Amino acid sequence: MKLIIVRHGETYENAAKIVQGHLNSQLNELGQEQAKKVALRLKNEKIDFCYSSDLSRCVDTAEEIVNYHSGLGIVVSQELREQAKGKFTGKTREERNAAQKEMGIPYYAWDFDGGETLFQVSERVVNFMESLLDKHEDKTVLVVTHGGPITTYLLHLQNIPIESDEYISIKNTSITEINYQNETFELTTINCDQHLK
Repeated sequence: MKLIIVRHGETYENAAKIVQGHLNSQLNELGQEQAKKVALRLKNEKIDFCYSSDLSRCVDTAEEIVNYHSGLGIVVSQELREQAKGKFTGKTREERNAAQKEMGIPYYAWDFDGGETLFQVSERVVNFMESLLDKHEDKTVLVVTHGGPITTYLLHLQNIPIESDEYISIKNTSITEINYQNETFELTTINCDQHLK
């Protein structure tokens, strides 16, 4: 299976440094432009299946891509959502960081007072991706999701502990590609946004 993972385009909340989590935020003008550009980049790619987080910022990005792929539908799933940010949903990153510092809890172990830890995000995303491997052998699958799920999945694949400092900042509409064959995988592209240059 060839897996193409795309992060959604920029939202108004991304630009304003607002914590989104499960907030159903919308692409801003730049995000819409980014979605069109990643769609053009993937225009000639043979995509057999498309999965997306059910949140609008991902669905809208996925729709731009499938516009170039006749007959390709989008399967939406809550399993591909961003990390739930609990009571910090809609707060500024500054507020979130100050609260985390005051509590003294490592970011990866914090559930944002009613949300999810990165461990929990990793577990649901890994389970979802493994289900795709079982269903779509020898196919090309597009997944449109969020920064947290992409990062935790990449850490999992590379056997890097979530507690490490190797947290990757996934760029809006960046592409990550992974080829799976005979129970092995090759990361061929990671966090590439050359289409935006």
